[in-house]
Amino acid sequence: MIEIVAVKEPREDTDNIHYIADSDELTSMTKKYNYAIEHFCVNSSEKYFCFRHDDASFNTPADIMKYKLDKLFEDKSIGVVGLIGTYLLESSGVWWLPQRVTNGVGEIIQGRPDGTTFPMRDFPGLHKHIATVDGCCMWLSKSLIDAGIRFDENLEGYHFYDADICCQSLAAGYTNAVIDISVTHMSVGNMPSNFSDYQRVFLEKWTKKIDHWPIGKFTNFK
Repeated sequence: MIEIVAVKEPREDTDNIHYIADSDELTSMTKKYNYAIEHFCVNSSEKYFCFRHDDASFNTPADIMKYKLDKLFEDKSIGVVGLIGTYLLESSGVWWLPQRVTNGVGEIIQGRPDGTTFPMRDFPGLHKHIATVDGCCMWLSKSLIDAGIRFDENLEGYHFYDADICCQSLAAGYTNAVIDISVTHMSVGNMPSNFSDYQRVFLEKWTKKIDHWPIGKFTNFK
């Protein structure tokens, strides 16, 4: 499995992990991810690719993780896979509050500011027909990449790029899913000062492409 990790400072790649650092051209996560797609994914024979944050680490053994992903991606309709997400994406574009209570699925181990962890658990297991997954760790199918779908570089921060790629997947006729792989995400999760700016970019884009909110399995895309 090829992993793509966006970092600030240059770091030496391993056999399967490509670290994409800041540069004059690569100034955002979405630009780094798209760069990695063109350089490491487009001509690859792999069936799927992992895009994860630098502070996300796997707990599930590699062989078990590969088995689960291989089985899931046998379904050619799968576009984006994550660890936790929602069946319905409301008109705020924010899936984790308050809709997580009723529509959230999946599980992840989340970090606290003091370095301890706690589980975010919403109906763990394998779930298909998901509206969006969290971008801390997600897998994109090769067929989705071959279809020309890329991260929206108008979304430069750590928010909404994940919902956008999932919406692109749905609009192209793919199905998104949540998989039962254990990952620890050591993130405090503070909101950036420009959160509302990216929220506006995302909502303006997708409000024009659907008949009504929320976005889900039965959404008709224009």
